Amino acid sequence: MKAATAARLAILWIAAAVGVLPLVWTACTAFKTDAAVTAGIWSLPLQPTLANFAEVAKSNFSTGLLVSLAVTAGAVLVLLALAALAGYAFAHFNFVGKKCLWITLMAGLFLPVHATLIPLYRIEADLAISRSWLSLVFLAAVYVAFNLSFSVFYLRGFFAQVPSALVEAAAIDGCGSLRVFTRIMLPLSVPALVVVALVDIVMIWNEFVFALVLIRSPKLATLPLAVRNFADDTGLAIPQTCAALTLAALPVIVVFLVAQRKIISGLTEGAVQG
Repeated sequence: MKAATAARLAILWIAAAVGVLPLVWTACTAFKTDAAVTAGIWSLPLQPTLANFAEVAKSNFSTGLLVSLAVTAGAVLVLLALAALAGYAFAHFNFVGKKCLWITLMAGLFLPVHATLIPLYRIEADLAISRSWLSLVFLAAVYVAFNLSFSVFYLRGFFAQVPSALVEAAAIDGCGSLRVFTRIMLPLSVPALVVVALVDIVMIWNEFVFALVLIRSPKLATLPLAVRNFADDTGLAIPQTCAALTLAALPVIVVFLVAQRKIISGLTEGAVQG
């Protein structure tokens, strides 16, 4: 038993190292000069410098940060609202076409999303919004559509574990369906909502390809597009790019640290039923 436990711990430590080391290397490289990177790309920053962060501050990084914050916040809020309502309905109501609608929604999990890239580009071009702020609304709507299937799937599993007797007791006390949802279901589902929100935040915050194709104005560039500006025809500015990546990762890391207790609770309590 001790050997098995030690083996599991070793595997977990290795997996953690594989995940953490790239982040550590990126953060260390952000404090190195170009000469230090050329001399030894894997070496520690023996003479740390903040010059790379100053270069990032001079770029359009701050604009990209604000744009990504707006797009991500808007898309995640809409996703949570739609997914919570749909998950509750699929878990506790019977209605005409429920099974067909569920299968259609779950089919979105298997859709190769980049196969829709050209059709979406054509739609946006026909609407002539690729250089206006409406392109951000269009991009956020795309993110909602592509992340909705997973969000509904997860929350439906969580709501299905809430005893029907609890819902029936509330109905006997005179609560309507909407009141049951807002007064009982939503407070109970906070851990699951946090998990779904974090997954959606990471997916949307890091998305690059759709933003690259659908956003044509440099002033509306999202954060991944702003980071890309540190690469040009002559190559990649490694220290500056690492500085930008380090700053870009901080908001997600902060969100995770703040909500980690709810995340652990949501992972252990929710979505074990399909």
